[in-house]
Amino acid sequence: MAVKHNHHLLIRSASALCALVVMLPVLANKQLVINEQHPCDLDATSAVAIESATGNVKVQVADLQDCIGGGLSLSPVLSSPQPVEAGSSVEILWASANAETCTPTGNLPGGWSGRVIGLQGPETVSVPTSATPGQYSAGVECARQGEDPLNESTLVEVIAPDVGSPPNAPSLTVNGSSSTTIDPGDDVDVVWSSSSATSCSASGSTLPGWSGSKPTSGSLTVTTSGSLLPGQYVVRLRCSNSAGDSPWTTRTVNVADPGAPGCENRPPPPGMTRAAIITTDNTKDGRIYSSVFNATFPGTSNTQEILLNSNTYAALQFSRDSIPSGAKGQINVNIPQGYAQESTGFKLWSISTCPGDFDWQAIESDPDLGPGCIKRDALFFTESFTFGGASFRTDESRCALNPGVTYYLNFFYNTQPENTPVSELQWNCEMNNSVCGNAMNPGNFIGWD
Repeated sequence: MAVKHNHHLLIRSASALCALVVMLPVLANKQLVINEQHPCDLDATSAVAIESATGNVKVQVADLQDCIGGGLSLSPVLSSPQPVEAGSSVEILWASANAETCTPTGNLPGGWSGRVIGLQGPETVSVPTSATPGQYSAGVECARQGEDPLNESTLVEVIAPDVGSPPNAPSLTVNGSSSTTIDPGDDVDVVWSSSSATSCSASGSTLPGWSGSKPTSGSLTVTTSGSLLPGQYVVRLRCSNSAGDSPWTTRTVNVADPGAPGCENRPPPPGMTRAAIITTDNTKDGRIYSSVFNATFPGTSNTQEILLNSNTYAALQFSRDSIPSGAKGQINVNIPQGYAQESTGFKLWSISTCPGDFDWQAIESDPDLGPGCIKRDALFFTESFTFGGASFRTDESRCALNPGVTYYLNFFYNTQPENTPVSELQWNCEMNNSVCGNAMNPGNFIGWD
């Protein structure tokens, strides 16, 4: 059997005491010729075999010592697998002839250079998980008294371990769905699960009772308070493993607004809910004027980035015991500041004694309000909304307020014309119909105490 020159040949002695990888031709006369001085007789019981995985040729000879003569010999050093992941094992293979000692050399992690090895391999090296990816040397030096030692080495490529993929977004439901509407004091059943995760977090959620670390699956009944303010609350969950974090899964809980006394006939637009969080700081209660603007009405020049999600309206409750008749102020509006993903649009505004009240005729005819208490942006996205004391009752450009009355500053994004009936009003942000925003701050105060 003939094999092309330069194929790797794995030669084993009949007694299987040593092995040698060489670069040799095989002749058809059943002799393996390493050099002209040392022809090798093949073992009578063994055939020449080709390894299908590597292409190496294995030849078993009757007497390896007779094949290679009396000199010191050392095979090339091989490693398998190649590359090897940190945290797994690599096998180092070599063979020597006529050697008295062999010692490991090189910088392969896992204690290769510090161990005692025999005259032939294989030796298994456990590469530590902490090994830095890169190429490392694994060598062997074999010696015999009276001769120069022989050295062979190979490069072992260590790669980072495959830690897999982060978990997919977890499954999460509220009362069996992606959203639910409840009354204050009702229960919310939260059920969740995540495969291939080791931990989960509810960070950033706004529903009281749902927060902190969570197991990778479970259920929890969240009992809301009877005093829970109406609006939209968020239930979020993200899960993690050693490969990273999953995307967030977000669900909504809409707490119904029982309405202020006397507001039964002044409902908000159909299909819309009162927003509980309207700034980038989710610790601020978006339903309370003083919480949003950090001061009691009319406040200070404290700019807040206001955000409204689709189909939500803002209703900021406020009151003041003393409002001078001639006092003036306004809500200044600017384009979104510092949040490029936000869009902006035209707004429908009102100040009313009812949250979410955008009833043009009812507000304009209300003796405690007046024509200046409802307005639609007409020219641009940054028009201010003005207010003042009782002397502005008939002023169409300024909302007149009375002391000691509970009011709501209402607004949402809308492009419909003035006097559109409440039953026909729809949320619309021209640039992005999922979230809309403006920078707002109270200011231009004149005549306040």
